[in-house]
Formats: sequence, C-alpha cells, structure tokens
Amino acid sequence: MDLIAKQAGVTKPTLYAHFGSKDTLFESVARALRKERRAWRVPSYEPGKDAIGQLLAVFSGYLDKTLTPGTVKLGRAMLIEATRRGVELPDEPDTKPGNELERWLQEAADSGALQVSDTSATAVCLWAIVHGRFVWPVLLGIRQVKAPDRRKQLEQCLSAIMTPMLRDSGR
Repeated sequence: MDLIAKQAGVTKPTLYAHFGSKDTLFESVARALRKERRAWRVPSYEPGKDAIGQLLAVFSGYLDKTLTPGTVKLGRAMLIEATRRGVELPDEPDTKPGNELERWLQEAADSGALQVSDTSATAVCLWAIVHGRFVWPVLLGIRQVKAPDRRKQLEQCLSAIMTPMLRDSGR
C-alpha cells in the first residue's frame, strides 16, 4: 500500500478512505486493467498491404502501450499481491485481444493473403509468443529491451512464424 500511495501521490490513509481495504483496491485495479484490455482494438486487415508489416504495427503498438514504466510497475505490484494472496490474478473470461486478432487473421485469409486453417489457434499462439518473449521477461525483471530493438526482434519473430502462411497477395 505504501508503494501504491507513493505512485498515486496520496497518503496511505487516503487510499484506505477511498477503497476501504487492500482487497477492494486490488479488485479495482484488476477491473481497470481488464477494461483497458477490452478497449484495445486491432485495426481491420488492409488488403494489398504487407500482412507482416500490419501485424508488426499491431503488436508494436500493443507492446509500446503495455510496457510503459507505469504499466510495468502496476503489473509487478499486481503479480506480487496475487503471489502474496496465493491466488491467480482476478480476471474475467475475456479474450477480447485474442478475438480481435482472430478477426484480423480471418480477414487476411478471406482476402487471400494468408493460408491459415485455424485462426483461433494462430491468434492464441501469436499472443503467447508476444507475451512470452516480450511482456513476461519485463514484468519478471529478467530482461528489458529498448523499443527499437524490441521492434526488430518482433519483426524477426513474426517473419519466422507468418511467412509460411503468406500467399503472394500478402507480401
């Protein structure tokens, strides 16, 4: 609570006066994070434009927003609190970002740019790679990669995974 109060620029008694308890604060922050995640959008697939370039823009934007110092500190605080409680981070069965990416993949497939048999599985795998390679190492303090280097590494990952799925119209 001391860290949260300091980051918010208020006193600890003010936090308790507003939220009542650490549990209420924890749930409020989790709700705010879910709301922010649900508001995130993947733009529509643009036929005739480089498919990998479009995905690079989508994931770069997501990572730039997700890996800001403030968001990382908040994510770490949530992880610490969930660990202290011995519970999973509170979440709703909300797969909005996955659904958005699945929609994009389906649009690209429908336009003839991609040959993908299971857009749902592909979306899940792409999110797993982005989070496993770029988000979790930062949250866990394992590795910090500067945005330009992150973008280059992300482009390499996307090229390796997506190139076999490209049809000529997606290049």
